[in-house]
Amino acid sequence: MHYYQLLMATDDRWTLSICREFPDGSPVDKWAYTRCQTLASPSPVPFRVRVQGDAVDYNSTAFGCLVVSSRMGQIIEEISPDEIQRIPALVDAKGEWEVLNLLHCVDCIDFERSDIQFYPDDHPEKAGKPRGVKKLRINGASVGNCHIFRPRDWTVVEIVSEKIKQALEGNGIKGIEYWPVTE
Repeated sequence: MHYYQLLMATDDRWTLSICREFPDGSPVDKWAYTRCQTLASPSPVPFRVRVQGDAVDYNSTAFGCLVVSSRMGQIIEEISPDEIQRIPALVDAKGEWEVLNLLHCVDCIDFERSDIQFYPDDHPEKAGKPRGVKKLRINGASVGNCHIFRPRDWTVVEIVSEKIKQALEGNGIKGIEYWPVTE
């Protein structure tokens, strides 16, 4: 099976940014939505429109939080209901929005074929882990039956199967570019 990294298309799109606080003033953990863990009783997540433009179905914030239209969330849920958690998003824009919390981190990075900059061995927390990824390649055989996931050690990106890619394209989902990560 072929897999693809999701990227924001570079058209006249809007860009969203996760807010620092929930409406009640409590802090938002910006990384909570990239840990591949189900969140118990999550509150709707607040966002602001950072760059005006066309409201599109797919948005990934600087912290890897995935904000999608409810329509996109429904399409993915039909294919892989146990791989995502849909959390309401508060966006001051027309439409219904949600955070798609991906629940699987898969150990699949092909370090030989990827172009990765690593943290130095003496880094106190992330020694030997990816610091930046210029070109990502994964080992598709390591993925198992997952259709949407984050690669372990590089959880700021989302990977989808050919099946999800085709479903999103077939339903006119906007704002996504698909970069192949398998050959």
